[in-house]
Parts: sequence; structure tokens; C-alpha cells
Amino acid sequence: MKINASGIGWKSKAGKSVAIMGTDLVKAEWIPIGKSFQLKLTVKGGSNFKFNGFQQANHNELKSFFDANFKLDLARLEYNTSGRNWGDIDVRGIALARLIPSMLGPLCVIVKRLTTYDFFLALSQVRE
Repeated sequence: MKINASGIGWKSKAGKSVAIMGTDLVKAEWIPIGKSFQLKLTVKGGSNFKFNGFQQANHNELKSFFDANFKLDLARLEYNTSGRNWGDIDVRGIALARLIPSMLGPLCVIVKRLTTYDFFLALSQVRE
């Protein structure tokens, strides 16, 4: 991965490459995944790019760089994968996100293809 003031470039061992112009970035997020971290970048149009394998020591350097060069805050996200119903739900573009207090988040993220959301009304909202 190469990061400079004009943007971000990445190339896999298999030859797949990603180039993101700095002017296209709209959001940067830092997500704990097990013992390492993921850098999630959102660009204009709502597309996301996720890069895994960062260490905690990379956070301060990346945070300063994103702030100075892209005027973006590197926000830290916590995901809850325990199955408990903690937090709120927010629609972000075309994605549905669960927002939880940072003290409740576990240390890993599990990606599932199927998620079930059950919505309940409070008794005071139920009409007969």
C-alpha cells in the first residue's frame, strides 16, 4: 500500500490494484479486527474500500496524515458481533449500520451474508 498527499494505491499479490484519489475520499474509519485493524475508506458515490492488517501503532500516524492531507478524521468504529441488541441503527447511503457505545464492542468483526433485524413497537405505540 502506498499513501501520499494525492491519494492511495494498493496492489495485491495476485495483481489486483486499487487507486483512490485523495479528492474522492469522504470518510475514513479505523476498525479493530481481532488483534489487527482495518482501514475502511468511503469515496464519493458511496463505494467502500477495506484494507486489513494494520497495527495499533499505525493509528496515530495515519490519523495525522489523513487530517493534514485529506481533511478527514480517522474515526474509530467498534462493531458488536455477539448477537446482543445494543445500540442504534443508522442508514448511511445504501448501507445499514449499527451504532454501539464503544465500551460494548467486542474485539473482532464477523462478516455474515444474512442479518435479521426485528423491529418492535413500545406498548405505548400499539393501537387497538
